[in-house]
Amino acid sequence: MAETTNCDRLVLLGQAIHGERWKRPLARDLGIDKRQVQRWAMGQSEPTDQTLCRVTEYAKAAAG
Repeated sequence: MAETTNCDRLVLLGQAIHGERWKRPLARDLGIDKRQVQRWAMGQSEPTDQTLCRVTEYAKAAAG
């Protein structure tokens, strides 16, 4: 079984927070360029654990 990466987690969380078109809104949430989020989603680079923690907090807040 393949290990889940921070990129995989980011995609799942981004979709859970913002739906199918999640990259631009998530970039706005994080205050970063959307191209960085696109690179993470394509696995070209890996978001830091700190970034993933921030996204997790956004997901918790969105869930209620």
